[in-house]
Amino acid sequence: MRKLLISLALSSALLASCQSAPAATAPTEAPAATQAPAATAAPTEAPAATAEASATRTITDAASREVAVPTSPQRIVTISEQDLDGALALGLKPVGSVNGRGQQSLPSYLGDKVAGIESVGSLAEPSLEKIAALKPDIILFGSLSDALSDQLAQMEKIAPVVVTYKLADDWKTAFRGTASALNQDAQAEAFLASYDARVKEVRAALGEHASDLISIVRWNATGPGIMARDAFSSLVARDLGLQRSAFQQTVEGFSHSEPLSMEELDKLDGDWLFVGTLNAEGDAALTAAKESPLFQQLGVVKGGRVVAVTGQIWGSRGGPLASLIVLDEIQKAMGSAS
Repeated sequence: MRKLLISLALSSALLASCQSAPAATAPTEAPAATQAPAATAAPTEAPAATAEASATRTITDAASREVAVPTSPQRIVTISEQDLDGALALGLKPVGSVNGRGQQSLPSYLGDKVAGIESVGSLAEPSLEKIAALKPDIILFGSLSDALSDQLAQMEKIAPVVVTYKLADDWKTAFRGTASALNQDAQAEAFLASYDARVKEVRAALGEHASDLISIVRWNATGPGIMARDAFSSLVARDLGLQRSAFQQTVEGFSHSEPLSMEELDKLDGDWLFVGTLNAEGDAALTAAKESPLFQQLGVVKGGRVVAVTGQIWGSRGGPLASLIVLDEIQKAMGSAS
């Protein structure tokens, strides 16, 4: 009887052990796969490039607006030729920009540097739809006027918008505004240092013509306009030490004079006449003027020192790359003269 009782007790213990075994294999110790998310958390810490692209900083733009902009912009849209020129000079290629003045495409003087950049319309009427489609992370607006304030407000719904310069700013100040927006201040100063070095080279190449009297003219359909004292091309010529006539020194501002009549062409005279046009109408007006005795009697014409230049550059606002073209064209004309 005692043996029977012991045997039954052992059987009961074994049975209880078997029934409690599932608790020992508790699913709470779960397959390793359920713990995996903790191991894959690293990608959320992002590659350095992604983190840099998403970082922002706050700047004060030329309109005294505080704007939060990307620390390292990746998708730039420029709404002025100067900003496009400046960005390219800094080694950055925008994804979109406005057309050149008087052109149906991006500024032609920039050549293959603009390959791959999408046109977003004209300076006067940029397309908000095209800008939005490019998904910019920053928009460089150029200068702000009352007429453009509505456009700026609309663009702010797409991406941060930076007013990079004031309308009366010289090209170097405007370039620094572009560089500031793009976090490229040191690169801009390096470019300007190389520009200064190029100025010295060209001035040396001019030799005896380094102090010659020059005229800078944009010929429009309605007649010739003298580029103002502080216009872009005038400033580059001034850096070289070249002189303007007494009358031309009185043309103030950064644009050009009112068109002169044919009877006033003597105001264009000097040792050199650099003249350009912006469109076909200007070309036709200049061609007709060259046939006039009033044009042909100018001393600069008789001396064979009328130089056709790129009107889009010489007769308009320009940027750092445009400044180098002006220097090249002056050296080509005057540096090789006897």
